[in-house]
Amino acid sequence: MGISFAVAFRGILACDAGFSCASGTYDFSLRPPAKADFGTSIIDAVCAGDPVSFSNVSCNADSYSWSFGDGEASDEENPDHTNDDHGTYVVTLTATGFCNSEELTGNINVEAPIMPEFSSTNLNDDNEACINDEITFTQQGNDNTLLSWNVLPANGNPIQWEFTDPSMNAHSDIITIRFLQAGNFRVELTGSNA
Repeated sequence: MGISFAVAFRGILACDAGFSCASGTYDFSLRPPAKADFGTSIIDAVCAGDPVSFSNVSCNADSYSWSFGDGEASDEENPDHTNDDHGTYVVTLTATGFCNSEELTGNINVEAPIMPEFSSTNLNDDNEACINDEITFTQQGNDNTLLSWNVLPANGNPIQWEFTDPSMNAHSDIITIRFLQAGNFRVELTGSNA
């Protein structure tokens, strides 16, 4: 939307035969410049592989161009985009209007996916061991994973186990456990990158 003006003019022309008067108008519009804006749609952090919906709240623009910092681009007004790799990406919105083009940039932090994977030692091929054997569980996820181990009895009886090292806890990368009673147990590892 622009502002419209009408300019009126009146001219006097001197001629050999006398004076002549003429008047006229010239209508024109002034349009405001484009203003690029994505509001708060640039979020601080997202997990790799999760789509992000970008909201374009630019003013006075007729076309848009997005660059997502990973070699991908879009000319949609409100695109969705997914980064598959973790890292910090510079997102650029270019809003183009009648008078100009304006760019706005923002960072989006893409977090590595959590990988709560682990291995165990001192179990036989049937996942069995003896009472008082030390069984070691080692997390094999990535560095971006915050861990929490949980040891549960599969049969609902109270848990009878202990860490072999007092410095170990439910958030250690490696835990070694001594089971003090026979039974079926389940070891769970949960991870978070928050």
